[in-house]
Amino acid sequence: MPQPLINEDELEYWGEMFTAHNLHRYLPFQIFIRDPRRHWEDIMGRDYRPLLPAQMSVAERIDAACQGVENALAKVESGVKQLRQRNNGHYFEPLKHHQVAR
Repeated sequence: MPQPLINEDELEYWGEMFTAHNLHRYLPFQIFIRDPRRHWEDIMGRDYRPLLPAQMSVAERIDAACQGVENALAKVESGVKQLRQRNNGHYFEPLKHHQVAR
């Protein structure tokens, strides 16, 4: 179903709002103008703003680095799990009994 056309005054208004609030950082005008009220509410009507493209790439790099650290930590934790035992809420190291030849 084709979108209804908006009149020139509305186009002028939304164009000014788009440029005044630098919404080109979030999406192109061609997409914005298809449903300007919905996009306006999505971007401006909330307490937060979507990440800019540069911020998204930084967030992805940080997430990848954190995942690498978490994987390394999980590997170390699995290696020492048998060394660390817990009894009644306290960690302890079991005694190592050696048989002495008599």
